[in-house]
Amino acid sequence: MGGAEHESKGKPTVPVKLWITSPAAYYDDSLSIMPCNWVKVHGPRGHTMSCSVGMGGEIVAPSDPQNVPGTLYSGDGIPLGNGPYEPILDEHGFAWFLVRARSPALPKRVANLLMVPTTVWDRDDPDNSDTKTPSFQDYTDAGAHDRPNEHFIGYSSTTGAPADGVTPCCIYVMTDQSGKAGTLRVTIVTGSATVFGVQPTNPRQYDVPLENDGCAAVTIVDTIAEPVQCTVRLLNVPGTDQLAPITMRFVAVPDEPDETSWV
Repeated sequence: MGGAEHESKGKPTVPVKLWITSPAAYYDDSLSIMPCNWVKVHGPRGHTMSCSVGMGGEIVAPSDPQNVPGTLYSGDGIPLGNGPYEPILDEHGFAWFLVRARSPALPKRVANLLMVPTTVWDRDDPDNSDTKTPSFQDYTDAGAHDRPNEHFIGYSSTTGAPADGVTPCCIYVMTDQSGKAGTLRVTIVTGSATVFGVQPTNPRQYDVPLENDGCAAVTIVDTIAEPVQCTVRLLNVPGTDQLAPITMRFVAVPDEPDETSWV
């Protein structure tokens, strides 16, 4: 994983590589859901990384280093501002963190898409680094695009996760079902992806409970590099159709190199 060897002081090492999902919706303290772009880092195992983000972004680090990336699936963690976040890569050379952003105080036509450079470099080898630029944007207005959705307010989805069965693409949905015990039905139309943390009602359908404010976050993982289409609808709510198929792509993860022959 990570491509060609990187020369460090005459000794080859694993090049730092990032996978980042995009485009997440803006984060809003008033909502139960916590949109974010997921970041997976790969590099020389046991090395310390220095991770930072540009203006407008905020790093969210795992709250439990012994349970990574498990503690990040809720979208919550330890906010670190622009960084640095300095994780030690695990025995496989991996680390994970989240990047989120609040809507900037700019005119809507300008604020609709925010780009946040995200850089990770190896503290043991400062020349070994990688930078990606995920984006953030407003929720899509569900009613304007998918009539007759009387009860969907907005939605957002991310794409570009590595097909490792761990790092997710996410769907975030807002409805007007606040205070009601609603359920979101997610159907995987194409692809072999699954919804993390939810038992399927049949091999391709998953029922995700709404939070008290009528919102829901759907976390989707895959082990095959492929495009995935899914539909989302509210159960037992008259006047609501389903959202048009949402497409996300999971990307290939190259084989991990054998570092033992390099040291």
